[in-house]
Amino acid sequence: MDFYHSCMEAALIAIWEMELPSGKVRFSEMKTKMLGYSKNMFNHYTDFTKLIHPKDYERAMNAMKSHMKNLTDNYSTEYRIRCHDDTYIWLRDIGKIIKKNEHSLILRGVVLNINNEKLQQEETLALISEAKKTAEENELKYKMLIEHSPFGIGASVNNIPVYANRAMYDIHGFDKMEDFLSIPKRTFLHPEDKEKINKFMEMIQSGKRKLPATIEYRIINKRNEHKYLRAIISELELSSYSYRQSIIFDITKEIENNQKAKEDSFSGIYLKAKEREIVNFRKCISDIIVKYGLMNEDLRVIDKALNDFTITEKEWDFAKSQFDFLHENFFKNLIQLFPKLNQNDLRHCALIKMQKTNAEIAKMFNIHISSLQRYRQRLKTKLNLDHSTDIIKYINSL
Repeated sequence: MDFYHSCMEAALIAIWEMELPSGKVRFSEMKTKMLGYSKNMFNHYTDFTKLIHPKDYERAMNAMKSHMKNLTDNYSTEYRIRCHDDTYIWLRDIGKIIKKNEHSLILRGVVLNINNEKLQQEETLALISEAKKTAEENELKYKMLIEHSPFGIGASVNNIPVYANRAMYDIHGFDKMEDFLSIPKRTFLHPEDKEKINKFMEMIQSGKRKLPATIEYRIINKRNEHKYLRAIISELELSSYSYRQSIIFDITKEIENNQKAKEDSFSGIYLKAKEREIVNFRKCISDIIVKYGLMNEDLRVIDKALNDFTITEKEWDFAKSQFDFLHENFFKNLIQLFPKLNQNDLRHCALIKMQKTNAEIAKMFNIHISSLQRYRQRLKTKLNLDHSTDIIKYINSL
């Protein structure tokens, strides 16, 4: 008996017996010892039940009633009970009717102190709750980061758009996501880039192009704004769904800045060559004046020679290559249409295409505005343009 008693005491287990209808109870000393009370204070089962936590009382009583009505094979419940120091501990109470007749019944059972187990559960639940709260907060922050991201983010399932952040629908000229999602995205493609995009998507669909994949293209958005975009396409597996994600960067300013830099480079090449030649010519003039004692009248002939100079073929070929990089096949198309154009004509057309003013062009050619206007009339003839046609609009349309 000492062996069993010591085992139950170590495991914080007590045994009990209750007789009804008298309500008389018998129990091992461990039951009251766990609560910190004297054993003499408990003679009736209500001496125990009145100590049950108010929030657990009804559940514990219903468990007992269900067993007494033969609705359950045994009585089993968990509840908090008040100790002598006014704290509560958790108990697991398990019992069974062992004897029953018309006049009375006897229940026997055990009660286990599960307070440490419950405290650990509560601590675990608190940690889970905190982790869930943190996850939800992080998810909200992540959603906010995506929604307010400076680059466009979109997702589709089976080629059906399901999400677009603010930057995505703003890039395409929309104020609301719903309106943007309802319009086929290829509607906005620049006409010259539609075939490029179609081939890109066909390669992805066929598996010839692995994801993630990057492409640059142009659009004309709902606001009729021309934009250069860089897209990174990838696949995501979330909650048993396969999403296609698009990350869109508006690189319009980047392209325009690069283009301006290259155009400035083109202009610089031309002007530097011009200045160098002018310096050489001026030196020649000075040498001639000293050597032959020429008068101002005689210098007019030499000044005219200055006006007619050209940059070297090597420099012009490099400048042409830079310009062709900016405006693909501009010179090739121009020569195919008008094979009689000479190198000066091509340079002039290039400067018009670069949006240079008449004053800037005149300076580059080292001629007066009036001379430029007369030259431009001759160029219009070579281009088969009538007198009323604006040569600047025509060149920019090529």
